[in-house]
Amino acid sequence: MRDVCLRESAGFRDSCSIFIPESDRLPGHETMYTDTLGKYLEEILHTKIPLTKQMDVRVAGYDGRTLILKAPLNRNVNDKGTAFGGSLFSLAVLSGWGLLFLKLKEENLSGDIVIHESTISYRLPVTGVLEVRCSIPEGEEYADLIERLRAGGRGKISLETDLMHESRVAVSFRGRYVIQILKGQVASPIS
Repeated sequence: MRDVCLRESAGFRDSCSIFIPESDRLPGHETMYTDTLGKYLEEILHTKIPLTKQMDVRVAGYDGRTLILKAPLNRNVNDKGTAFGGSLFSLAVLSGWGLLFLKLKEENLSGDIVIHESTISYRLPVTGVLEVRCSIPEGEEYADLIERLRAGGRGKISLETDLMHESRVAVSFRGRYVIQILKGQVASPIS
């Protein structure tokens, strides 16, 4: 992997991104843009949040609206041979955090993202790969958040995450995240 600068004409909104050679790309990604951001997020997770490396969290997909994270059962198993509740909770929180991290990068913003409050419901035992999906909500909540952040402030947003197992919702998570723009870090998009 090597760092290169990519201009907007190449389909990138930020001035520099990480280029991922085709041989290193994650299976299932449609474009270099999502490959690049997904791999970048995975590297951030594994270096800044070491637990994610132990859990073997992987970015399985990102389309600009939805982030999919996966982790193997064998690294997140409990004494009953099913997924450990703490791993399920962590993966759900991380999917919202990761989605917001990527969206801030796309908006050329830099901020601290924290989980403020959450609820989780464990409906079914998970006996296979852990896979969570988190999407930006429909409506104005996201646009309002970005407007507040661009003003150099702080904002909150609620995100929902589902973990599916055998075509059924096994875990439902709702988290409220707070983002604080870092002073001097508000950047305008490249023109």
